[in-house]
Amino acid sequence: MTVCEIREAAPYDVPMMPPHVFERSRHAFVLSIGGIDMGVGGFEHAGMEHLYQAWMIPFEDLRGHEIKVIRAVRRIIRRVMNTTPSLMRIQAQVHSMDQESCRFAVACGFEAESIVVSGAPDGGDMVMFRKLKGH
Repeated sequence: MTVCEIREAAPYDVPMMPPHVFERSRHAFVLSIGGIDMGVGGFEHAGMEHLYQAWMIPFEDLRGHEIKVIRAVRRIIRRVMNTTPSLMRIQAQVHSMDQESCRFAVACGFEAESIVVSGAPDGGDMVMFRKLKGH
């Protein structure tokens, strides 16, 4: 059985990420399956102490590993929420045309909250997802 592991990320794990984004992130992590790094993610402080913005960048196609990845992401969300007393909300924005990522967000425990009209770099809409502490 192949295991999905999570380890703390370092700046060199995210070569395509601007350094200022990584530096603002709290709880950055790397997802590894069978010893292969599959993606990186984290939680960026979103201007208020009780609010984090979630982000994730897959390096590889995660198909075939969805259940393992979802379980791992749910674990890290629980850990972040449980170890950060002031944190009440984690939010994530997903392009409305990216239905696979929208389903992934829901499977990870997020709820669709609203549409951010023209919020994407291409002028498209974004779906705002939320995860509230205790829900």
